[in-house]
Amino acid sequence: MDIKKLTDQELQQISDIQKKRESLLLELGQIELIKLDIDARRKNAEEYLTQLQEQEKTLADWIEKTYGTGRINLETGEFIAEQPEVETVEAEEV
Repeated sequence: MDIKKLTDQELQQISDIQKKRESLLLELGQIELIKLDIDARRKNAEEYLTQLQEQEKTLADWIEKTYGTGRINLETGEFIAEQPEVETVEAEEV
């Protein structure tokens, strides 16, 4: 078996590559942790959206039950009732 000694420069290059590989693995691990955090935050946001939609529907149902069908002017705080459409009947000629 023939044994040869590597130069200091070659050993340094190998060491540098190993350090870069370790840094890369650490970075990839951190990215995965961030992804988990993002997934958790997204789930929380989706749950909050569902709660908000339920609150919105409950309030809309209550307003409609209390005031009827219409729209709200948030600037004035007024409820404007929807006017029922009046059906016009044309008289037949005799």
